[in-house]
Amino acid sequence: MGSVQDKASETHDEIVEEVPETLRNFSADQLKEYDGESNEKVYLAFRGKVLDVSGKANVFGPGGAYHHFAGKDFSQLHNEGLDSSSADANLASVAKVLTASSKFPVLGNLVQINPDKEYTLEELGRANGRQEIPEGYSSPPILIAVKGTVFDMSFGGNDFYGPGRGYHVMAGRDASRALAKMSLDVKDVESPNTLDLTESEKDVLENWYKKFCGKYPICGKLISP
Repeated sequence: MGSVQDKASETHDEIVEEVPETLRNFSADQLKEYDGESNEKVYLAFRGKVLDVSGKANVFGPGGAYHHFAGKDFSQLHNEGLDSSSADANLASVAKVLTASSKFPVLGNLVQINPDKEYTLEELGRANGRQEIPEGYSSPPILIAVKGTVFDMSFGGNDFYGPGRGYHVMAGRDASRALAKMSLDVKDVESPNTLDLTESEKDVLENWYKKFCGKYPICGKLISP
């Protein structure tokens, strides 16, 4: 019988062939939502790839033998378990399940994010979803700044903010003014000025900010030139 690492390698070789047309990036916090409890879908990550294992919900879903892997990075648990013979056997069993069921759809990549990174407006503008895909990503970052906080919309927002989509005009920009005014007018989208916002517009902006915080990962902050 091969080692856990051998089985993991075999699994990886098979799953990377199952690539759908549209991929997205996942943060660790987003992955946690797909544990079969808070969300009916069941995902897990393996060697950087996020897999939809909902087809084996009886195994990975609530009540399943391997539900404790749902919504988590299997590779990390795999590496941590190599020091324990019981954990090693358990992980080997999961790798066997993944290998035997090689049709799990690959949904995208699990990406590590640095929430403390600083961006200038110029740097922000270069991350509009049209640049090259960085190593480890499924799709190019789509950065939008709101109230000084930079969000990456490529983590689930490609259909709204990606190239050719309705709100792509905000990609790579400080969208605070445009969001506050609920405007896609060029003069609002291209201006980072929020000093003349009305109280009502400030409330709208705050609501957008809270919505983004709950949906997209924070990947840094916008700094003054």
